Formats: sequence, structure tokens, C-alpha cells
Amino acid sequence: MEFDRNPFHYGSDFELDDIVGRKDEIVHAKRAVRDGQRLFLIGARGFGKTSILRATQASMSQEGAIVLYVNVETSPDVGSLVGDIIAGVAAQVFEGEEDGIQKACQFFFHLEMTCRFAGAGREVPVRVEIDRAAGKFRQMEVLSGTLNSLNRLAQTLPESRPLTLIIDEFSTLMARFGVTAEAQIRSVVQRHQNVGYIFAGSNVGLMTDMTTKYSRPFYHGGDNLYIGRVPSGDFVPWLNKQFKAEGFATEETEPVLRILSLAEDVPYNVQMLAHNCWNELCSGKGLKLTVELVEIVFAQTIQSLNSSFEERWSRLTPLQQKTLSAVLHGKGQRMKPAEIASSIESPASSVRSALRALYRRNILWDDWTLRKLYVRPQDPFFARWIRMREMKLK
Repeated sequence: MEFDRNPFHYGSDFELDDIVGRKDEIVHAKRAVRDGQRLFLIGARGFGKTSILRATQASMSQEGAIVLYVNVETSPDVGSLVGDIIAGVAAQVFEGEEDGIQKACQFFFHLEMTCRFAGAGREVPVRVEIDRAAGKFRQMEVLSGTLNSLNRLAQTLPESRPLTLIIDEFSTLMARFGVTAEAQIRSVVQRHQNVGYIFAGSNVGLMTDMTTKYSRPFYHGGDNLYIGRVPSGDFVPWLNKQFKAEGFATEETEPVLRILSLAEDVPYNVQMLAHNCWNELCSGKGLKLTVELVEIVFAQTIQSLNSSFEERWSRLTPLQQKTLSAVLHGKGQRMKPAEIASSIESPASSVRSALRALYRRNILWDDWTLRKLYVRPQDPFFARWIRMREMKLK
């Protein structure tokens, strides 16, 4: 029997039709684009933020909007980030024009840059030169000036073509440059009436503090949209449909519910486990998805990740390891540092430092999406690996 391509994908963006349970989030993001608002999209890694952003960009572009997307983590420095913004302007505002890159650069006259036009319909590389000795304030000045130029450009566009800039992993940029950078960027964007902004970040703690603490520049700087786990009611029929489309039978809903339970409803992990189950079925070991098969594949999946988990674990200090284990045993309940300190017999001040490090490394995150605070591991498979490791050591 020949099988089609595996329908479950992880580690890459999804097409709009393949995004599960994110309809409300996409509607919210699209509304921000139409209205030129500022939106903070907040969610841990693996929850599909980038897919939501890309789907919003694709959908709104079809409506005539100009939605520029840049990712801080794929830009090694501010010069590259600014260059990506300008390249996006050339590609979307002056699409198909032979002198599009030159026209785009005219709006950013404050910059020293080198531009190379690669031809209509092809990628346009832009490199903005910033003195390597320039301090953080100067680099943020360059970015601020670029946003001001973007606002001037937007003034020349018809109302039917609203312009929005998406900055993915904005939290990484702010962590790199600090609160001073927050103040610089906020002072600029709050005056812009022609450009909408979507700031997305996977450092949930930083993004939350930045937008909800009165002392921070971005306090009440826009709407906050938290991206949590996908409801099982959305995932179950979709998973069943994907398996049955290939002729694989399922035992009611129990097997897919087990996939969701083991992956703790985190989209990335759900897709990975479903992907591996699909491969196992295609290997000829049966044409029926069962709870037993899911359990076997889950154990194989954890085993395949052993080396990367071992390395991640070894990078933690002994106190961080103990603190993380204590948090995981708390099953999501927020434990005070003093409680953790008592359970692992360590000073409370040291435990606070360990907790900060675990959040900073994106190992833990605070989940507010159920209107109650839960402390969760960003990767539920890593958490399960830790529990299995503890059982072996007993």
C-alpha cells in the first residue's frame, strides 16, 4: 500500500487551512491590521505564534493590505532587521517595479545602506550599515528612524492599503537592548497614526511585564493577545480526519485524546507525536491507531530526543535542576520560592535566582490563558523525560 505525504508537520509554519483551533486569534490579528492598531501577541514556543502571523499576513495581503513581517531571531543585528523592513517595502509596496528598491530606499534617506536589486519577482537584499562601535542607544535610534520613515511612507498610501509591521520575537530584541530601548520604541510608535504594529514574543514573562507593569514604557501600549493550548474539541476531529483520510482506523477518540494528553495540547508536540504515529502505521505495523500504539510511539519519541534533552539538562546548575524538578512535581500550581526552597533544602534567595534562570532560558512559562496562573514547561516532552529520568534513578 502506498501512502501520501505525512499530513502532520512540526518545526515549520502551517498553511492557513492546516492551522487548528486558532480562528479567533487570526481574526483578532486581522482586525488589528485593518484598524492600524498595536497588538502584542504573547505565547510560548511551539504554540503556533508564527503560523498565526503568517496566516494573518497572507489573508490580509489578499485584501490589499501591506503586512511586513520581520523576525528578530533571523536577523543577526539591527542593521539586518532594518534591511529586512526595507526589502519588505520594496517587495510589497513597489512590487514588480524595476526600480522598486530605489523607490523604497528614498523613504529611508536617514540611513547609510547598500542595496542590490536582484530583478523583478526575486529577493531584494538590503544591508544597512551601522558603526560597529555604535552603542545600544544609537542602534535603537536607527530603528526608530526607520519606523518614522515607514509612517511617512504609509501616509502616501490609499486607505484601502493599510500598512502593518509585524516584529516576531520582539521580546528577544527588548531583552538584548533593555528598558531604554523600550522607551525609545514606545515614544516613536505611539505617535504613528498610519502604521499598525504587531509585536510577538515567546518570552511570556518579559512580554507580560513589559505590557502590564506601570513602570514599563509599553504599559497599556496596545492589546494583549495570549496564545495558549489548543482546545481538545478543536484538535480531536482534525486529528481523526487526518488519520482516516489515509485509511487508518481509530478506536473512537481515545487514541487521539492520548496524543493530546501526552503532548499537553501544545501544537508543536501534538504534531510531532501524530507525525511519528503516522510513520509507525505506514511501516506496516498495523492500520489501526490505538492507545497502545500511541504509548509505544511516545516512548520511542522521548528516546529519540534523549541526546538533546541530556545536553539541555546538563547545562542547568544542580540547583536549577532541583528547582525545575520541584516545579514539575507541583503539577502546574504556582509554588512560592520559599515552598520550593523548603522542599529541596536550599536558600529561598538561591531558588529565586534559579527560577529566573529557568524562565529566561524559556524552560518554564506562566500560562494565564485559563484565567488562572499555571506554571508550565515550554516543552512537555522534556518534562516527561525528566520524570522518566527520576524514576530510573530511584
